[in-house]
Amino acid sequence: MSEAAAATASPTNATGYSAAQQLVTTDWNIVVAIVLMAWAFGWSGGKELVSTSYTGAKDKAAEQKAAHAERKRTKKAPTRPGRMLSRDG
Repeated sequence: MSEAAAATASPTNATGYSAAQQLVTTDWNIVVAIVLMAWAFGWSGGKELVSTSYTGAKDKAAEQKAAHAERKRTKKAPTRPGRMLSRDG
C-alpha cells in the first residue's frame, strides 16, 4: 500500500468527522447568538423579541396555509359549462 493511500481517511471516518464538525459549529453559533442577543437586548428584551417573531411567523404560516387551501379549493371546484349557442339560432 502506498503512503498516499494509507494517509487518506475511510469514507466512514470522513462522514463521521464532517457530521461532528457540523454539529459543533452549529452549537457554537447558537451559543454565540444567544449571548449576543442577551448582551444587545437584555435577557427579557431578547426573549420578547424571539417570542414576538415566533408568534408572527406562526400567524403568517397560518395565513399562507389558508390561502393555499382556498386556491386548492377553487381549482378543484367544478366549473359549470355555459350553454353553447349554435350558429343556426
